[in-house]
Amino acid sequence: MAAAAVGVVLFRGSGRLAGGTPPIRSIAVLPFQNLSGDPGQEYFSDGMTESLSARLAQIHSLAVTSRTSAMRFKDNPPPIPEIGRLLGVDAIVESSVQRSGTRVRIIAQLIRASTDTHLWAKEFNGSTSDLLELESNVANAIADEIRAEVTPTERQRLTKTPRRVAPDAQDAYLLGRYQEWRNDVASYKQAIGSFERAISIQPDYAEAYALLSIALRNYGIAVGRPDSDRIRNAAFKALELDPDLAVAHAAVVHSRTCCSA
Repeated sequence: MAAAAVGVVLFRGSGRLAGGTPPIRSIAVLPFQNLSGDPGQEYFSDGMTESLSARLAQIHSLAVTSRTSAMRFKDNPPPIPEIGRLLGVDAIVESSVQRSGTRVRIIAQLIRASTDTHLWAKEFNGSTSDLLELESNVANAIADEIRAEVTPTERQRLTKTPRRVAPDAQDAYLLGRYQEWRNDVASYKQAIGSFERAISIQPDYAEAYALLSIALRNYGIAVGRPDSDRIRNAAFKALELDPDLAVAHAAVVHSRTCCSA
């Protein structure tokens, strides 16, 4: 049995964008609905939202709305056509996630924003140890469904088998992202601790090093004492571990611009 099996297709409408159907060139990933029944799992569902957005943003032909813009529709969202108009996108991805023990179930739906028409929906099932592969499967399925123009390099990034990340490390990483998004000094400090915990569990976790660098930078700026060496070291460690990681390159740029003084 595959470690991250893709489930059955739940609905298929005009998702293949037959002749005459307007192409989808812009998309927004709405906040994942948390189906666990546990409010304490919101960091997990929000982290999945960011991860899927980041993966789709690797496709040059597809404009993806920023997480900040999409997250404002987390509670009491307006109708899909209104969201599409406000964000200026052709399509919306609505998703839900449920984590039960070591199992994760994601249901993703693709909706044409202007008409509120469901184009496609699919269920994905996997384990927490294969979460990165599960995210990759969702992003690939959406890219294939809308027939996005994907360069060979982008396809390689989307389809390459992600390295395995220990579930506890992944959990600490997602918690750190959730804490950092709250944008205050206390939350930055909590995020630093979470990213450091993720790294202690998995020392080759490039994404955790990159986000640690950014959290250290934000905390240092907020308190007026940026730790230049730690910020730079974490950023360059992320780049060393994964030279293709976009957030690692961003962390290096941020480390240079905030700590030159």
